[in-house]
Amino acid sequence: MTDDAISQRGLRRTSAMTAVSQDRDHTKIAVKLDPLARRLVGTTHGDMDFDAPYMTEVADNLWQGGCVSGLLLPAFIAHVVSLYPWESYEVKHDLASFREVRMYDDAMQPLDEVVPALAAWVNHCRETGPTLVHCQAGLNRSGVVVAYALMLDGLSADEAIARIRGRRSPAAICNPQFERWLRKSQQLAGHGEDERRTLRDGQVRTLAGEVP
Repeated sequence: MTDDAISQRGLRRTSAMTAVSQDRDHTKIAVKLDPLARRLVGTTHGDMDFDAPYMTEVADNLWQGGCVSGLLLPAFIAHVVSLYPWESYEVKHDLASFREVRMYDDAMQPLDEVVPALAAWVNHCRETGPTLVHCQAGLNRSGVVVAYALMLDGLSADEAIARIRGRRSPAAICNPQFERWLRKSQQLAGHGEDERRTLRDGQVRTLAGEVP
């Protein structure tokens, strides 16, 4: 093999390794799974310890949780919204819907262009069956989407955050940017019932690709 061939092969390998590294979640935290107790244990970016079930029901047909690859998805879950494509559940039953969106748990994550439509989609799914919104640990990314879904249902930001922290974990929505965004967005989510329904239906159609 010539020196040029060796050099080109090395460049291709370096490029491939760079592509893989760029596809990793730089906001990932260390999480241990106890398969017997089915709990996620770890420490958040803000140094808050947490110990929570891998899934928690926070409202009717609305589940919030984390994910570890290979973990079996309970058969009663009809819809899944994954905010963490780096790991996935093992699914052995037919889902009514599955939607995957890449989100990061940091201050650079855009929320305005992602969360309202996702939350509207989640509430749409809940009308036909149990819906799981999951990220890595089930704290911040899934927390901000679930909280906004609850706000579209009429809860205030304070009530939605308190509900999630009380039922899921005190460490939920510990990302200060996510918490500030929820409080700032309260006026938009808190319109009257008719306006919320119109807003929700429009966002669902947009997310489903029915309108440009």
